[in-house]
Amino acid sequence: MGKNTHAKIGKWGGGGGNANDVSKTPKQLLSVTITADANGIRSIYFRYTASDGSTCTDGWGDNTAGTTYKIDLCSCGESITEIYGTTGNYSTSNSTIMVKSLKFVTNKGNQYGPYGCTSGDTFSAQVLNGGTIEGFHGRSGGCFLDAIGVYVDPK
Repeated sequence: MGKNTHAKIGKWGGGGGNANDVSKTPKQLLSVTITADANGIRSIYFRYTASDGSTCTDGWGDNTAGTTYKIDLCSCGESITEIYGTTGNYSTSNSTIMVKSLKFVTNKGNQYGPYGCTSGDTFSAQVLNGGTIEGFHGRSGGCFLDAIGVYVDPK
């Protein structure tokens, strides 16, 4: 990631929970761990190399409920270049807006997901011309991921 080239894009989902952000400026995403159930995304945790060279882990939401999925990017030399997802009500009896599903596509064309429940309003972010997604920001409460956005290096 070049000097001051990263961009903070989006925040798709609801306004509940607390605002979440990275602890350091991300440079390279190493892994992403998603926890999801039938209602949607419960949590996202991710490991990355920061611009100062340190390795950081950040994440939000409830990673104790649902099924856990890990995407290890550094073992296969991949970078995430696209994110797709849906947002919507937690359930028919709960109108809280949350991230319902997430899917990631890499520079090698591999797809991971969709994780969660694919119903709801769609969103996407695609980084073109060799750019990559380097980290995430968003909102979360104690039970699920309320909203998600991305940090990108457009190259």
